[in-house]
Amino acid sequence: MMRQICMAAVLLLLTACGGHRHGREADVAAPEDSAAFTAVDVYLERSGSMVAYDTPGGRGELKAAVNNIINAAPSADSVSIAIVNDSVWPYAGTIASFLQDRDIYGSTAGVGNAAYTDFQLIFTTLLERLHPGHVSVLVSDLIYSPRGTDGLSLDKLFNEATGITHAAFNGRVDIDVVVHKMTGDYHGRYYPAMGGAFDYHGTRPFYIMVIAHRATLAAIEAIGGTTAAALLAPRGAQGTYRFNRPTVDVDPVILPRHESNTGRWRIARGDGLALSGCQPDEATGNLTFTVAANLSNTGLDSIATLDAANYEVKSTGGFTLQVTPVTDDMITGNNHRYLEGRTHLLTLSGSPTAGADRVVITLPDVMPQWVAASSAEADAASSLPRFADTTMGLEPLLQGIYNAFHPRGATPLVTLTIDLR
Repeated sequence: MMRQICMAAVLLLLTACGGHRHGREADVAAPEDSAAFTAVDVYLERSGSMVAYDTPGGRGELKAAVNNIINAAPSADSVSIAIVNDSVWPYAGTIASFLQDRDIYGSTAGVGNAAYTDFQLIFTTLLERLHPGHVSVLVSDLIYSPRGTDGLSLDKLFNEATGITHAAFNGRVDIDVVVHKMTGDYHGRYYPAMGGAFDYHGTRPFYIMVIAHRATLAAIEAIGGTTAAALLAPRGAQGTYRFNRPTVDVDPVILPRHESNTGRWRIARGDGLALSGCQPDEATGNLTFTVAANLSNTGLDSIATLDAANYEVKSTGGFTLQVTPVTDDMITGNNHRYLEGRTHLLTLSGSPTAGADRVVITLPDVMPQWVAASSAEADAASSLPRFADTTMGLEPLLQGIYNAFHPRGATPLVTLTIDLR
């Protein structure tokens, strides 16, 4: 009897330990985490004006870009593909068949109605299906071509495009959106947004829009390599913009010696950027100093970062700004510790006031110049200026997304504060 009792106690103890171990596994098994990268969901537009991007005799840049995105996923099992036009339709093939397909639009003929694109439905569905850890990628020419545009004015069309994208992304502070402008070989019929059709053989822009929770994109940035490149810096991108980018650390440093420096001052010790003992130049009455910074992570193109008019400068002494790119020939043995890894020189000049002054430089987060330059108000003929490089109504469509993430206007992307003592 005693032996049976002991055996029962042992079994009870083993069961308890086993149950406890199972409980610990359940405790530590976290739900799907937005800070991990777990899957890619591709939404490939199949409208009339998209078909000619992937023909058997073409160069196939669009298909190659999509394949690179698929291969950036953690595994083939973590990829889903949908075809979008009048609705969102599941892709009937396998991931392997998609990667090997030499005429993806021929293979998907008859899927949905290619006569128009319902971006309102597409964005709404995409965002409803967006899971933490997933990256949703829309591949599209981003031409707003809804059903029933006969007699519609351009103002009405473009206002509607801005309105539907604003509504879709409004309040979604938890996600990031990155858009890449790409260029692809185009051979076939082109269907203008306002109706009609004509043959066109040449290049046309298309766009890759990457949408994910902010923590998921941060995880992809941390992974780096070909994964981050395919999603955040695809090969051949003509322009990139990230709508909900956080404030960027640009690693600023004041140059103790620079040809533009005037007046007398010394770099103050301690944290932050500060000058002490400031005295103006006797001849000009100005104090001039230069800050080196790394603006490569701002996501803005060189046109935007080099234009001093894009910066806001506030100070009591009326300081003004000049912006210069850092080039390899500038870097010497004496200054490499200041210039290595930095991309721009920000030279400030003004009249130091009695007592202390504070110079605050802000680079607002505005849509880059390439968006406006890539947007057209007509696409009815291939003879139109820059037809090969522009998209009908691109700026109004993207403006709605921008407005959703910046409801009070441009937010600071970079802020530098220099104390003058």
